[in-house]
Amino acid sequence: MDSLTNRVCRLVSGGFSTLISIAENSAPEMVMEEAIREIDSAMDEVRAELGSVIAKKHLAKTRLNAETNKHADLATKIGLAVREKRDDLAETAISRQLDVEALFPVLNANINDCKAHEKELEDFLRALNAKKREMMEELQHYQESKKLSSPLIYS
Repeated sequence: MDSLTNRVCRLVSGGFSTLISIAENSAPEMVMEEAIREIDSAMDEVRAELGSVIAKKHLAKTRLNAETNKHADLATKIGLAVREKRDDLAETAISRQLDVEALFPVLNANINDCKAHEKELEDFLRALNAKKREMMEELQHYQESKKLSSPLIYS
């Protein structure tokens, strides 16, 4: 993820005009188009990572719901065991219930981490989209200025 973060930061913060000045007389239009393709590629990577995070969050929520249901079921069994004066069964159910309770903070932390990562990736996508629009505008301006400065051919 760090390399993706670094790549997004480099692409978003990098100046398009710097790329053009590096390319100077070689092929500035090709350099611009390649930079836009690199933005698209980074966006694809971010979307893939976002999908993975959303799936991971969903699985954690599903597990949390299952464990919550198990906890409630054990509470019912504990009540029944106590009413039936089956201390051995009540102790076993209480032990299992404590094990389930130990999972709650871990699952909640996992869900919260996924939410934070999801937000970060969504922010990356917005930033990359903004940068792509900026680059597309600069490419369009470059192409228009190139048309204006090219000599007219009369037939």
